[in-house]
Amino acid sequence: MLDQDEALVAAEEFGRRQLSQWRDWELYVFVCPDIEIDGAHVIGFTSKKVRFGGAFPIVVDAESGECRFIEGVAEYAALRKRTSEARAAAADRPA
Repeated sequence: MLDQDEALVAAEEFGRRQLSQWRDWELYVFVCPDIEIDGAHVIGFTSKKVRFGGAFPIVVDAESGECRFIEGVAEYAALRKRTSEARAAAADRPA
């Protein structure tokens, strides 16, 4: 089972393989705060050097370490909505 730090490393390695500009653009990874997926880590990435947008986060399977990009706007929006609803429901539960 990958922990968060191992998922960050896996996502960066995946990103370097998928995006030839990774080093030139000085991309780096971070835990994506807007999306939670059971059994996976969601890792965003951005650049220190260039204005970089429109990149979908990387999903790292916590069990296998397999990585993939979130597949488009529809999946991204659905995952954000599901996460937001789950957080709201958790906040409404008595402690």
